[in-house]
Amino acid sequence: MSSLDQANPGTLRLVSAIDRNYVVPWSAMIASLRDHNQDVPADVFILQYDLTPDDIAYIERVAVATGVRVNIVQISPYPFALFHTRRRRNYLSTRSSMSPIAYVKAFVDRLLPANLDRIVTIDADIIVSGRMDELLTMNLSRPVAAVANITRDHYHQFNSGFMLVDLREWRKRRISEVAYNFLLAHSDALHTHDQQVLNLIFGDEWLRLHPKWNYMEDYYRLRDRASAYSQDEIDAAHRSPIVIHYKNSGDKPWHRNSVHPRAGLYGRYVDAMRPHRAGLALFDPADPST
Repeated sequence: MSSLDQANPGTLRLVSAIDRNYVVPWSAMIASLRDHNQDVPADVFILQYDLTPDDIAYIERVAVATGVRVNIVQISPYPFALFHTRRRRNYLSTRSSMSPIAYVKAFVDRLLPANLDRIVTIDADIIVSGRMDELLTMNLSRPVAAVANITRDHYHQFNSGFMLVDLREWRKRRISEVAYNFLLAHSDALHTHDQQVLNLIFGDEWLRLHPKWNYMEDYYRLRDRASAYSQDEIDAAHRSPIVIHYKNSGDKPWHRNSVHPRAGLYGRYVDAMRPHRAGLALFDPADPST
């Protein structure tokens, strides 16, 4: 594990909250990030409470292979285990409910080192296909920058799978405290977990990024429906996405019946990291028997 080097402003600080089910997808995401950003220093923070020694060993091997610095942050499963998670179909394998880890991103202001200010939260079901150094100097005029949700009824909301976050502002607003009080009372009414909580907290106080920063295939599939983006923006993101987010259950690239046209990218990076699994017992969502 590496020590923090916050003095270097040219370093990406990436944060992922994962459980055992997403260790292998996370490795593909990191491999893709490094493939397109080999000259950009990266500190990676993993928020977790159930990883096994084999999971951690694999993460450390991936870090060495890709040249990123990994900080594994052991957190308590509480209060997250107190919050309800709605049941979903097609969750990874035969599992029918989301893990409480889905709420952790709403608490990053409490769980990360105090000297972190600008971070990128990034889900494991993502592949990076472009340069990310623009995020180091992007103007953060609002406390969170995120892309809008594509759904017809909620396109005015942002998707929390990829966020550029001003942690100083989050701490000032005590976001984790607000989220905690809300979730204790209302988590049973939510279906998008941290995303719904953060949208309720921030309202319209977020900066809309170009969809290339969180490209979801529904932007293109449903381009004739209501959207926060113009047709030109959607077409540009479709041609040259920087961040590809396999958001929908039918889009997960590890599913045999995945309908995502870029599912092969995930397979490419999973295969690149496969040699580093030797001798380790990991859960692979493409193989529910693991």
